[in-house]
Amino acid sequence: MLCGSGCQAAGPQTELQVSESIRRRLESSLFEFEPDIQRHYAVRMYRLTGDSRYFQPIMYDLVVTLDRLREDLRRANDSSYVLSRCVQMRSSLNPATRKDRLRLAVFEKAGTIDFYLNLATIANKLADYRLTHTESLGPLFDSTLNVLRAVDFSSFLLDTAVIRVFAPQVVNYVYYLADLGIVDLRERYVRVFRDVYSDSDDSRLSKDEFMDKAYGLTHFITAASRYYQQSVDSVEFAWILKYFETRQDRILADTKADIIAEVGVCFLLAGQERHAIVMECSRKVTEQFNSEAGIIPSPGGNTDLAHSEHRNMLAYMLLNWPERLFPGPDLASSKAFKDLLGVPTESDE
Repeated sequence: MLCGSGCQAAGPQTELQVSESIRRRLESSLFEFEPDIQRHYAVRMYRLTGDSRYFQPIMYDLVVTLDRLREDLRRANDSSYVLSRCVQMRSSLNPATRKDRLRLAVFEKAGTIDFYLNLATIANKLADYRLTHTESLGPLFDSTLNVLRAVDFSSFLLDTAVIRVFAPQVVNYVYYLADLGIVDLRERYVRVFRDVYSDSDDSRLSKDEFMDKAYGLTHFITAASRYYQQSVDSVEFAWILKYFETRQDRILADTKADIIAEVGVCFLLAGQERHAIVMECSRKVTEQFNSEAGIIPSPGGNTDLAHSEHRNMLAYMLLNWPERLFPGPDLASSKAFKDLLGVPTESDE
Protein backbone atom coordinates (compact mmCIF):
# COMPACT_ATOMS: atom_id res chain seq x y z
CA MET A 1 0.00 0.00 0.00
CA LEU A 2 1.32 3.40 -0.96
CA CYS A 3 0.57 6.73 0.62
CA GLY A 4 1.29 9.47 -1.91
CA SER A 5 1.68 13.20 -1.58
CA GLY A 6 -2.05 13.63 -1.10
CA CYS A 7 -2.11 11.37 1.93
CA GLN A 8 -0.77 13.50 4.75
CA ALA A 9 -1.40 13.72 8.45
CA ALA A 10 -4.65 15.50 9.30
CA GLY A 11 -2.96 17.79 11.81
CA PRO A 12 -0.37 18.03 14.59
CA GLN A 13 -0.43 15.15 17.03
CA THR A 14 1.30 14.66 20.36
CA GLU A 15 4.06 12.12 20.75
CA LEU A 16 1.81 9.96 22.91
CA GLN A 17 -0.98 10.07 20.34
CA VAL A 18 1.42 9.06 17.59
CA SER A 19 2.93 6.21 19.60
CA GLU A 20 -0.47 4.84 20.60
CA SER A 21 -1.71 5.03 17.03
CA ILE A 22 1.34 3.07 15.90
CA ARG A 23 0.80 0.44 18.58
CA ARG A 24 -2.88 -0.02 17.74
CA ARG A 25 -2.20 -0.20 14.01
CA LEU A 26 0.57 -2.78 14.29
CA GLU A 27 -1.29 -4.90 16.82
CA SER A 28 -4.40 -4.92 14.65
CA SER A 29 -2.50 -7.07 12.13
CA LEU A 30 0.29 -8.54 14.25
CA PHE A 31 -0.70 -12.17 13.81
CA GLU A 32 -0.75 -11.79 10.03
CA PHE A 33 3.01 -11.12 9.99
CA GLU A 34 5.78 -13.67 9.56
CA PRO A 35 6.89 -15.23 12.87
CA ASP A 36 10.15 -13.28 13.01
CA ILE A 37 8.37 -9.94 12.55
CA GLN A 38 5.87 -10.87 15.24
CA ARG A 39 8.78 -11.71 17.55
CA HIS A 40 10.63 -8.48 16.76
CA TYR A 41 7.63 -6.44 17.81
CA ALA A 42 6.53 -8.55 20.77
CA VAL A 43 9.96 -8.86 22.37
CA ARG A 44 10.42 -5.11 22.35
CA MET A 45 6.94 -4.43 23.65
CA TYR A 46 7.50 -6.90 26.46
CA ARG A 47 10.78 -5.22 27.40
CA LEU A 48 9.03 -1.86 27.46
CA THR A 49 5.93 -2.98 29.37
CA GLY A 50 6.54 -6.33 31.09
CA ASP A 51 3.12 -7.38 29.78
CA SER A 52 2.88 -11.18 29.43
CA ARG A 53 0.30 -10.87 26.67
CA TYR A 54 3.27 -10.44 24.32
CA PHE A 55 4.49 -13.97 25.12
CA GLN A 56 2.33 -15.64 22.46
CA PRO A 57 4.06 -14.25 19.34
CA ILE A 58 7.45 -14.75 20.98
CA MET A 59 6.66 -18.39 21.68
CA TYR A 60 5.25 -18.87 18.17
CA ASP A 61 8.49 -17.69 16.63
CA LEU A 62 10.52 -19.85 19.01
CA VAL A 63 8.59 -23.00 18.10
CA VAL A 64 9.33 -22.38 14.42
CA THR A 65 12.97 -21.59 15.20
CA LEU A 66 13.52 -24.69 17.36
CA ASP A 67 12.26 -27.02 14.66
CA ARG A 68 14.87 -25.64 12.28
CA LEU A 69 17.60 -25.59 14.94
CA ARG A 70 17.20 -29.29 15.68
CA GLU A 71 17.57 -30.13 12.00
CA ASP A 72 20.55 -27.78 11.60
CA LEU A 73 22.37 -29.38 14.53
CA ARG A 74 21.57 -32.89 13.37
CA ARG A 75 23.10 -32.17 9.97
CA ALA A 76 25.80 -29.67 10.96
CA ASN A 77 28.53 -32.06 9.74
CA ASP A 78 26.89 -32.47 6.34
CA SER A 79 28.69 -29.90 4.17
CA SER A 80 26.14 -30.09 1.35
CA TYR A 81 23.30 -29.45 3.79
CA VAL A 82 25.10 -26.53 5.41
CA LEU A 83 25.75 -24.99 2.00
CA SER A 84 22.11 -25.46 0.99
CA ARG A 85 21.01 -23.66 4.16
CA CYS A 86 23.32 -20.77 3.33
CA VAL A 87 21.87 -20.55 -0.15
CA GLN A 88 18.40 -20.53 1.39
CA MET A 89 19.26 -17.75 3.84
CA ARG A 90 20.90 -15.67 1.12
CA SER A 91 17.82 -15.90 -1.10
CA SER A 92 16.38 -12.86 0.68
CA LEU A 93 19.19 -10.72 -0.76
CA ASN A 94 18.42 -8.96 -4.04
CA PRO A 95 21.34 -9.14 -6.50
CA ALA A 96 19.75 -6.32 -8.49
CA THR A 97 20.82 -3.88 -5.79
CA ARG A 98 24.43 -2.79 -5.32
CA LYS A 99 24.55 -3.37 -1.57
CA ASP A 100 23.07 -6.85 -1.74
CA ARG A 101 25.49 -7.79 -4.52
CA LEU A 102 28.32 -6.79 -2.21
CA ARG A 103 26.75 -8.73 0.64
CA LEU A 104 26.42 -11.84 -1.50
CA ALA A 105 30.05 -11.46 -2.53
CA VAL A 106 31.36 -11.35 1.04
CA PHE A 107 29.25 -14.36 2.01
CA GLU A 108 30.46 -16.37 -0.98
CA LYS A 109 34.05 -15.50 -0.13
CA ALA A 110 33.51 -16.60 3.48
CA GLY A 111 32.06 -20.00 2.58
CA THR A 112 29.32 -21.03 5.01
CA ILE A 113 29.85 -18.58 7.87
CA ASP A 114 26.23 -17.40 7.73
CA PHE A 115 25.06 -20.87 8.82
CA TYR A 116 27.01 -20.48 12.06
CA LEU A 117 26.02 -16.86 12.57
CA ASN A 118 22.41 -17.99 12.42
CA LEU A 119 23.13 -20.60 15.10
CA ALA A 120 24.64 -17.87 17.29
CA THR A 121 21.49 -15.78 16.84
CA ILE A 122 19.28 -18.66 17.96
CA ALA A 123 21.50 -19.48 20.93
CA ASN A 124 21.26 -15.84 21.97
CA LYS A 125 17.46 -16.10 21.88
CA LEU A 126 17.54 -19.12 24.19
CA ALA A 127 19.78 -17.23 26.60
CA ASP A 128 17.56 -14.13 26.50
CA TYR A 129 14.50 -16.24 27.24
CA ARG A 130 16.28 -17.94 30.20
CA LEU A 131 15.97 -21.37 28.59
CA THR A 132 19.61 -22.47 28.68
CA HIS A 133 19.26 -24.61 31.81
CA THR A 134 15.85 -26.16 31.22
CA GLU A 135 15.68 -29.93 30.98
CA SER A 136 14.34 -29.96 27.42
CA LEU A 137 16.27 -27.09 25.85
CA GLY A 138 19.47 -26.96 27.90
CA PRO A 139 21.09 -29.83 25.94
CA LEU A 140 20.08 -28.19 22.67
CA PHE A 141 21.71 -24.95 23.78
CA ASP A 142 24.89 -26.78 24.83
CA SER A 143 25.06 -28.60 21.49
CA THR A 144 24.74 -25.27 19.67
CA LEU A 145 27.63 -23.81 21.68
CA ASN A 146 29.78 -26.84 20.91
CA VAL A 147 29.28 -26.26 17.18
CA LEU A 148 30.04 -22.54 17.53
CA ARG A 149 33.27 -23.11 19.48
CA ALA A 150 34.80 -24.84 16.48
CA VAL A 151 34.28 -21.86 14.15
CA ASP A 152 36.68 -19.00 13.40
CA PHE A 153 34.44 -15.95 13.43
CA SER A 154 37.10 -13.26 13.67
CA SER A 155 38.33 -13.38 10.08
CA PHE A 156 34.81 -12.64 8.81
CA LEU A 157 33.55 -10.23 11.46
CA LEU A 158 36.72 -8.12 11.47
CA ASP A 159 36.98 -7.96 7.68
CA THR A 160 36.69 -4.34 6.56
CA ALA A 161 34.75 -5.33 3.43
CA VAL A 162 32.18 -7.09 5.61
CA ILE A 163 31.86 -4.14 7.97
CA ARG A 164 31.19 -1.78 5.07
CA VAL A 165 28.12 -3.74 3.97
CA PHE A 166 26.97 -5.31 7.25
CA ALA A 167 27.99 -2.84 9.99
CA PRO A 168 24.88 -3.09 12.22
CA GLN A 169 24.53 -6.85 11.78
CA VAL A 170 28.20 -7.45 12.59
CA VAL A 171 27.84 -5.54 15.87
CA ASN A 172 24.98 -7.86 16.77
CA TYR A 173 27.03 -10.98 16.07
CA VAL A 174 30.05 -9.64 17.96
CA TYR A 175 27.92 -9.12 21.06
CA TYR A 176 26.08 -12.43 20.68
CA LEU A 177 29.37 -14.33 20.61
CA ALA A 178 30.75 -12.39 23.57
CA ASP A 179 27.60 -12.90 25.64
CA LEU A 180 27.59 -16.61 24.80
CA GLY A 181 31.21 -16.98 25.87
CA ILE A 182 32.39 -18.10 22.43
CA VAL A 183 34.82 -15.28 21.60
CA ASP A 184 35.05 -11.65 22.68
CA LEU A 185 35.81 -9.46 19.67
CA ARG A 186 34.23 -6.28 21.02
CA GLU A 187 37.35 -4.18 21.57
CA ARG A 188 38.93 -5.29 18.30
CA TYR A 189 35.72 -4.61 16.44
CA VAL A 190 35.50 -1.06 17.83
CA ARG A 191 39.01 -0.37 16.55
CA VAL A 192 38.32 -1.76 13.09
CA PHE A 193 34.96 0.00 12.84
CA ARG A 194 36.48 3.34 13.79
CA ASP A 195 39.19 2.82 11.20
CA VAL A 196 36.71 1.89 8.46
CA TYR A 197 34.45 4.80 9.38
CA SER A 198 36.98 7.39 10.52
CA ASP A 199 35.23 10.59 11.61
CA SER A 200 37.70 12.59 9.53
CA ASP A 201 36.25 10.96 6.40
CA ASP A 202 32.62 11.90 7.07
CA SER A 203 32.58 14.64 4.46
CA ARG A 204 33.38 12.03 1.81
CA LEU A 205 30.62 9.66 2.82
CA SER A 206 27.62 9.41 0.53
CA LYS A 207 24.17 9.64 2.08
CA ASP A 208 23.84 5.85 2.14
CA GLU A 209 27.32 5.41 3.62
CA PHE A 210 26.58 7.94 6.34
CA MET A 211 23.37 6.11 7.20
CA ASP A 212 25.31 2.83 7.40
CA LYS A 213 27.80 4.42 9.78
CA ALA A 214 25.17 6.05 11.99
CA TYR A 215 23.07 2.90 12.15
CA GLY A 216 26.13 0.79 12.88
CA LEU A 217 27.00 3.08 15.79
CA THR A 218 23.52 2.78 17.29
CA HIS A 219 23.95 -0.97 17.43
CA PHE A 220 26.91 -0.78 19.79
CA ILE A 221 24.57 0.70 22.36
CA THR A 222 21.50 -1.41 21.65
CA ALA A 223 23.60 -4.58 21.68
CA ALA A 224 25.22 -3.60 24.99
CA SER A 225 21.72 -3.11 26.40
CA ARG A 226 20.95 -6.68 25.29
CA TYR A 227 18.39 -5.12 22.98
CA TYR A 228 16.51 -2.93 25.43
CA GLN A 229 16.74 -5.19 28.48
CA GLN A 230 18.98 -2.88 30.52
CA SER A 231 20.53 0.59 30.50
CA VAL A 232 24.09 1.20 29.34
CA ASP A 233 27.07 3.08 30.75
CA SER A 234 27.08 6.56 29.21
CA VAL A 235 30.81 6.87 29.88
CA GLU A 236 31.67 3.69 27.97
CA PHE A 237 29.75 4.93 24.96
CA ALA A 238 30.56 8.63 25.27
CA TRP A 239 32.45 8.47 21.96
CA ILE A 240 29.24 7.43 20.17
CA LEU A 241 26.95 9.85 21.98
CA LYS A 242 29.36 12.71 21.30
CA TYR A 243 29.48 11.76 17.64
CA PHE A 244 25.68 11.87 17.43
CA GLU A 245 25.69 15.29 19.08
CA THR A 246 28.20 16.73 16.62
CA ARG A 247 26.45 15.15 13.61
CA GLN A 248 22.91 15.90 14.76
CA ASP A 249 22.02 18.14 11.83
CA ARG A 250 23.13 15.60 9.24
CA ILE A 251 21.42 12.74 11.08
CA LEU A 252 18.13 14.63 11.05
CA ALA A 253 18.53 15.72 7.42
CA ASP A 254 20.08 12.69 5.73
CA THR A 255 18.89 9.57 7.55
CA LYS A 256 15.62 7.68 7.70
CA ALA A 257 13.06 7.59 10.48
CA ASP A 258 14.27 4.27 11.88
CA ILE A 259 17.83 5.55 12.26
CA ILE A 260 16.68 8.86 13.75
CA ALA A 261 14.53 6.97 16.25
CA GLU A 262 17.36 4.59 17.13
CA VAL A 263 19.73 7.51 17.75
CA GLY A 264 17.21 8.99 20.19
CA VAL A 265 16.76 5.61 21.88
CA CYS A 266 20.53 5.36 22.37
CA PHE A 267 20.43 8.46 24.56
CA LEU A 268 17.47 7.03 26.46
CA LEU A 269 19.37 3.80 27.10
CA ALA A 270 22.28 5.91 28.38
CA GLY A 271 20.00 7.66 30.87
CA GLN A 272 20.01 10.98 29.02
CA GLU A 273 16.27 11.45 28.59
CA ARG A 274 16.49 15.23 28.77
CA HIS A 275 19.18 15.61 26.14
CA ALA A 276 18.21 18.03 23.39
CA ILE A 277 18.86 15.46 20.66
CA VAL A 278 16.13 13.22 22.10
CA MET A 279 13.62 16.02 21.67
CA GLU A 280 14.84 16.76 18.14
CA CYS A 281 14.68 13.11 17.11
CA SER A 282 11.19 12.82 18.59
CA ARG A 283 10.06 15.93 16.75
CA LYS A 284 11.44 14.70 13.43
CA VAL A 285 9.89 11.25 13.80
CA THR A 286 6.52 12.68 14.83
CA GLU A 287 6.52 14.94 11.77
CA GLN A 288 6.74 11.86 9.53
CA PHE A 289 3.67 10.22 11.07
CA ASN A 290 0.71 9.80 8.72
CA SER A 291 -2.63 9.82 10.52
CA GLU A 292 -4.56 8.16 7.68
CA ALA A 293 -2.19 5.19 7.65
CA GLY A 294 -1.76 5.24 11.42
CA ILE A 295 1.99 4.70 11.04
CA ILE A 296 5.15 6.31 9.72
CA PRO A 297 5.44 5.41 6.01
CA SER A 298 8.69 4.64 4.26
CA PRO A 299 10.48 7.55 2.53
CA GLY A 300 8.77 6.40 -0.66
CA GLY A 301 5.32 6.41 0.96
CA ASN A 302 4.95 2.65 1.45
CA THR A 303 2.58 1.83 4.33
CA ASP A 304 2.66 -1.97 4.11
CA LEU A 305 2.52 -2.98 7.78
CA ALA A 306 4.93 -5.90 7.66
CA HIS A 307 7.57 -3.77 5.95
CA SER A 308 6.84 -0.87 8.29
CA GLU A 309 7.09 -2.75 11.60
CA HIS A 310 10.79 -2.14 12.24
CA ARG A 311 10.59 1.61 11.58
CA ASN A 312 7.44 2.07 13.61
CA MET A 313 8.49 -0.10 16.52
CA LEU A 314 11.57 2.08 16.96
CA ALA A 315 9.43 5.21 16.71
CA TYR A 316 7.10 3.85 19.38
CA MET A 317 10.05 3.19 21.69
CA LEU A 318 11.40 6.69 21.26
CA LEU A 319 8.04 8.38 21.78
CA ASN A 320 6.82 6.21 24.66
CA TRP A 321 9.93 5.31 26.65
CA PRO A 322 9.15 3.66 30.02
CA GLU A 323 10.50 4.47 33.46
CA ARG A 324 12.05 1.00 33.63
CA LEU A 325 12.91 -1.87 31.29
CA PHE A 326 11.91 -5.51 31.71
CA PRO A 327 14.55 -8.17 30.98
CA GLY A 328 13.63 -11.37 29.22
CA PRO A 329 11.00 -12.58 28.81
CA ASP A 330 11.70 -15.46 31.18
CA LEU A 331 9.99 -18.30 29.33
CA ALA A 332 11.52 -20.89 31.66
CA SER A 333 9.05 -19.71 34.30
CA SER A 334 6.11 -19.42 31.94
CA LYS A 335 3.31 -21.94 32.37
CA ALA A 336 2.06 -21.08 28.89
CA PHE A 337 5.41 -22.07 27.43
CA LYS A 338 5.43 -25.29 29.44
CA ASP A 339 1.97 -26.13 28.12
CA LEU A 340 3.04 -25.36 24.57
CA LEU A 341 6.28 -27.35 24.40
CA GLY A 342 6.33 -29.47 27.51
CA VAL A 343 9.34 -27.58 28.80
CA PRO A 344 9.48 -27.78 32.62
CA THR A 345 9.20 -24.45 34.37
CA GLU A 346 11.77 -23.56 37.00
CA SER A 347 9.31 -24.55 39.72
CA ASP A 348 9.01 -28.02 38.19
CA GLU A 349 12.72 -28.72 38.04
